[in-house]
Amino acid sequence: MKFLKQAKVFGLKDKVFMSAYGLAEGTLIVTGSSLYDDPFWLKLDRNELRKGKINILERGNLVDIQNFINENDEKEVYILSNGMITDGHQLLIMDQANGVILNNLEIGEVCIIGPSVTKGYWDEKKNIEESFIYNKSLNKRYLRTGDMGFLDNNGDLYIVSRIRDLIMLNNLVYFPQDIERTSCNAVPELEADGAAAFTITHLENEIMVIIQEITRAARKSPQCEKWAKQIRENVFKVHGVSVAIIVFLPPGNIPRTTSGKMQRNKAKEKFLNYDWKKELVSLPSLNSKRLNCNPNSASINISY
Repeated sequence: MKFLKQAKVFGLKDKVFMSAYGLAEGTLIVTGSSLYDDPFWLKLDRNELRKGKINILERGNLVDIQNFINENDEKEVYILSNGMITDGHQLLIMDQANGVILNNLEIGEVCIIGPSVTKGYWDEKKNIEESFIYNKSLNKRYLRTGDMGFLDNNGDLYIVSRIRDLIMLNNLVYFPQDIERTSCNAVPELEADGAAAFTITHLENEIMVIIQEITRAARKSPQCEKWAKQIRENVFKVHGVSVAIIVFLPPGNIPRTTSGKMQRNKAKEKFLNYDWKKELVSLPSLNSKRLNCNPNSASINISY
């Protein structure tokens, strides 16, 4: 919306955006919005979403949003439609455990089938059972995308996260992208889209870790204690989650795919291997009896 409002001054028209969802195995687009209509959005109850439930508070078109969205609102969250399934293809939301088809407005794994969807992989050693799921009632085998999402009552697809990236804390589901966005927006010195959030097991408890890149200008006078305090306060306010450890890095240090997607599992592996121990913040040892997870604490405290 910020881009659209700024670009209107130079003649950019409203109906130029098309939201879509695709993947290499679907070569390439799977769903998309109409070229003649603005993409739809939903405003959801954030607390219900953590419980895996969809409670729609409001809906509209992209150009209907008059003001900038407050991404730090602890009660609501906006999500953009990825449009409807392309002709000749079929998309179902399934329970990833048993392949049962879920109803509209129920979150599950996005599974697809169609003429442009792969039937397998070049590497025959890859486990077919892990990549495809069979639905008995339809007698069809669907590609498992690994993405979590839901369909609304109009048939529009909404993506919420990757299955392997989901964060489970206190029996609630958290989407790392939301926590990362809150972290990046905490202070101007932090890189936009420059955070990776994940959990680790510490003394039989799951604790939250955020790897956060800072801007190049901020490297000249780092204020890690101040930044960490603001990140902790914002994340706790918006998501109700205490962040145990925050590691600040120069830009470009978090692992990403060639297309720029965050590789959270690789970031977690590098963290556990102490690969960043010489960066802006030395990684604390996890061989401790107690970890200070106080959201109001500015520092990373380890008690032995």
